[in-house]
Amino acid sequence: ALGLLQPFAVVTACNPRGTLLGPVDNRRREAILGAIVRKRFPAAVRVDGTSRDGAHIEPGWAIVTPLPDATSLAAQFFQLGLFWFDGRSFFIVPVLAPYPRLQLPVEAAAQ
Repeated sequence: ALGLLQPFAVVTACNPRGTLLGPVDNRRREAILGAIVRKRFPAAVRVDGTSRDGAHIEPGWAIVTPLPDATSLAAQFFQLGLFWFDGRSFFIVPVLAPYPRLQLPVEAAAQ
């Protein structure tokens, strides 16, 4: 639905290391990420990451780039993980967190 025809990552700058920041701090971080993304990835698409229940929303960017490059960008903003679409499935990929990659949706991956 985003119009991206290749594998892509979704990266945010909000809530580094999983620590909830206030809206002013998150907006500042998102502005910095946005400036970097617009310069390096002009075809990037602004997207929001939303929890399943809709209670938590984080602004981010869908970026067509190799996974190692996306991971490096997310690490610059101290993110525990990012979303990755490999062309068929979505995953949560750890960045600073010591967890395995998790295929989404979790129920479908477990079956």
